[in-house]
Amino acid sequence: MGLHPELQGLHAGKIEGLPMILPTEEEISQWVLTTLRHCCQVEFYLHALDIGHQDPQRPHDIVGLGNKYSWEVIKGLSLTSRNTDPEFFEQCVLPAITYHRTFQFHHQKWNPPAPDATREDMMVGAIDAMCSMLEDRAYQGGKHNFEEIIDIVKINAPHKVKWFWMVYSQMKSNGIPDVERIQSLDRIPNIGLPEKRYGEIVERVQETRVMLDQMGYHI
Repeated sequence: MGLHPELQGLHAGKIEGLPMILPTEEEISQWVLTTLRHCCQVEFYLHALDIGHQDPQRPHDIVGLGNKYSWEVIKGLSLTSRNTDPEFFEQCVLPAITYHRTFQFHHQKWNPPAPDATREDMMVGAIDAMCSMLEDRAYQGGKHNFEEIIDIVKINAPHKVKWFWMVYSQMKSNGIPDVERIQSLDRIPNIGLPEKRYGEIVERVQETRVMLDQMGYHI
């Protein structure tokens, strides 16, 4: 058997743009779980609002080039909480963020002003960004509720603000799914997703665990 595709860069001694600082098993385990919760939360709202059908990289964030379960991204973003030094972040974490945002469809349409972005593309980007604000992300000031999000929305880039308002009330009316129920990668409860999408997410998590197991990370 040949090397698993995700192992090739590691065994070559370098993955371009990322220094060879390896995350711990605990850091990777936490990152995979956090990403799973985010994926489920975004997918919950995409289903509730019936949008995102044009996005070829779903389930959200965990498939396609630059996805958060690829080694290039895991390796960097798993280190997010290790060191608060800006230089460490720039050298070890930022390259993985850039890689993810460069190749993921929803970021290509949302982050820069994209002339070809559709209404749905922008609404997906707004939902993704709003979900990140609902989560406990230190670099965004921690976890927020819908009322607290309003002040953050107001200071966003002009080409994004109207799309936040486009989805805000619809997301709020659907409530916040209980992603904290997802406590383990062994038993992943369905927080309100269509069965097909839920099954795809569970399968992708298990694929990622197999990949990481081959690398010596038993999560």
